[in-house]
Formats: sequence, structure tokens, C-alpha cells
Amino acid sequence: MSNVYFIPWKQDSDMIGKFKKIIRKSNILGDINKEDRVAIKLHIGEYKNPAHVHPLYLKELVSALLEKGCEPFLTDTTSYYCGHRFTAVGMIK
Repeated sequence: MSNVYFIPWKQDSDMIGKFKKIIRKSNILGDINKEDRVAIKLHIGEYKNPAHVHPLYLKELVSALLEKGCEPFLTDTTSYYCGHRFTAVGMIK
């Protein structure tokens, strides 16, 4: 069974620091080997919706993978439901 790590969000706390600590202490990258190409699935969110993965978290994850000697890359997919993200062209617009 997979572990789920939860960080309670507090506006005045160091959330990026807590995220880095989870990456470091959880061994979440343990099955990833040097020279592996690693896809990082984004969630860019919908137009005018702030629910997305903040780039600072992605930066920390990419940095941790680069330290292991991996080749990380960012990717995303279209959505299944109709909306702006239903097609690649819609996502770009």
C-alpha cells in the first residue's frame, strides 16, 4: 500500500522546507535510479482557478531528481471533461 504524506497548510510556515524534508526523509525517490528519465505530471489548473501545483514545489522535486543523476521532465495531459483543458489547443489558449 502506498504512503500518503500530509502537510497541514499554514500561511506563516515554511511549506517548501517541509516539502523538501518529506522528499529527503520519506525515500519517495528510492526506486528511481541514476540516469532514469522521470516524468513529473503537472496540473496547470483551469483558467482563473488557483488550484495548481506551484512552480516552487516542482523546482524542489526537479532539484532532488537532478541530485540523483536523473533526467526529469515536466508533462501534462488534457482533461476528460469538456472545458479549456479538453484539447491541447485549448490548454495553450
